[in-house]
Amino acid sequence: MTIDQLVKSKKDIIDFKTKYKEIYGIDLYIYAKKEEKKNIHIDLYIKCALECFKEEHPYLKHINKINYKTRLRCFLIYVQTICYLANKDGWSKNFIGKKISKNHATVVNSCRRIEDGLEVNDELVVKTYYQIINKLTKYVGAIPENLKRKDQSKSSVDTIWDEARRFIAQSPK
Repeated sequence: MTIDQLVKSKKDIIDFKTKYKEIYGIDLYIYAKKEEKKNIHIDLYIKCALECFKEEHPYLKHINKINYKTRLRCFLIYVQTICYLANKDGWSKNFIGKKISKNHATVVNSCRRIEDGLEVNDELVVKTYYQIINKLTKYVGAIPENLKRKDQSKSSVDTIWDEARRFIAQSPK
């Protein structure tokens, strides 16, 4: 179910409950089955980020592990982006931290930095995000629904994914 369909179904349920309450004076409680999360394996995020990094920065080919100790922004942005994407896909911050040899606080900070960068259209953040999404799409095929983004006035993951999908559709093959 797409985000638009989910929003519309929730609105329809609220309208139905309100009308039912007005007519019969009874409150309704409606429970819907939660969708199962579709996780992309964390190692695939790491592999895609490293490949994108090496393609973008071939002069830094000596960096071949995601837990490489450096403060280069051009590398850290890839680590932060996979933290963000993996967390949005349902992986816990503690688990992500263990996989990249960091603690969960680093993952929390990474997620915030990428969210902020996407919100203000930071060129490096957006470029890195799209690179990794495109690489993931090549490996996985379709990106799970819970990574999608929708245009809204408030920050949300769905907006970027919708833009990414349009970008992917427009790019020459």
